[in-house]
Amino acid sequence: MDLWEIESPFQRAASIDQNGATTYAEMGKENLGRSCSLEQLPTPGKRGEFPSIKVTRKAHQRDLNRNKFKLICRLDFQKISIGEARVQAIALWKPEGTCRLIPVGKGYITIFLDNEEDRNKIWLGGPWVIGKQLLRLSPWSPFLIRRSNETHTP
Repeated sequence: MDLWEIESPFQRAASIDQNGATTYAEMGKENLGRSCSLEQLPTPGKRGEFPSIKVTRKAHQRDLNRNKFKLICRLDFQKISIGEARVQAIALWKPEGTCRLIPVGKGYITIFLDNEEDRNKIWLGGPWVIGKQLLRLSPWSPFLIRRSNETHTP
């Protein structure tokens, strides 16, 4: 079984509240029936002392393609909230396509982009200052490992 088939990302629901925002309840309703049972999940194996699952080459390549326009950045969230950072970043970059900023811990943010032009504009167009902080960018790598004791970007 391909792992992609069992993923269940939230999508925007059609109904909105009086402020124009989608309600959490509506987003949850849209995903009813999308959950999977334990029988659908791949059977884990063991590699040495660690549990493992087999990922097909096709699924691996699809995920690499989906992530090829990602960037990683770092901000001090004691000085600015992620919401304020998102608003300022989108206003500065003015992306043509989809741009999502997702915090991943220790001040790191993954910037999901869906096209090369936006990635190049952000990567090459700096320096970017968000909330009086210089935004430190790194290209995304499938081998990026965030160590718990490391507090700086490469």
